Amino acid sequence: MRTGCAILIGLALVTPAAAEDARCPNGPAPIQVEDIEAAPGCLAAHKLHQACAWGSSGDELMSEAVIDK
Repeated sequence: MRTGCAILIGLALVTPAAAEDARCPNGPAPIQVEDIEAAPGCLAAHKLHQACAWGSSGDELMSEAVIDK
């Protein structure tokens, strides 16, 4: 029982930090291809795309920019 509680507490402490990283820096405004191209590296471009994805067909254009990076 104590092990289960320790695991739940650990997850509760880690989850908010992961959620903060997933926020889009533009807030509700959409990102542009130029924003992804300006990212310092491939991983940063991927994280930006992932955090700012709208779940629509427009995300495909952003994916191409990440792949090109």
